[in-house]
Amino acid sequence: MGADGRTEAAGALSRLAAETGTPGAAAERMLQRYGGELPEVLRGGGGGTAPELAGHLAAEFRRAVTHEGAMTLSDVLVRRTRVSITAEHGGVDEAPRVAELLAPLLGWSSERVDDEVKRYRAEVERDRAALMSDGG
Repeated sequence: MGADGRTEAAGALSRLAAETGTPGAAAERMLQRYGGELPEVLRGGGGGTAPELAGHLAAEFRRAVTHEGAMTLSDVLVRRTRVSITAEHGGVDEAPRVAELLAPLLGWSSERVDDEVKRYRAEVERDRAALMSDGG
């Protein structure tokens, strides 16, 4: 995915970043992940103008649901965007805002949003505790 059109997207990266209001560093990082699909990600997801959450744009979280089949907050933050690894404290501080962003796409109630955040926080804590018990 994304291999087709990667060269063209790379050549137009500065213009694309400017058009969508995407910070240059974010556009560079996203080019590595999405390749030729980057223009669609940024233009179709309203990505660049949204504030960054855990170092990712809102468009990336939306795409995890709309194009990658993510159904849970954990799936988005652990497997699709790797926020659990790359963000400070595993992204638990940003989890409520990401869940609110995903809620309309997945038809979540406010109770479901709260449950998803609780589950994610518990998962991060469990993983952190396991790492510490292994001597990490």
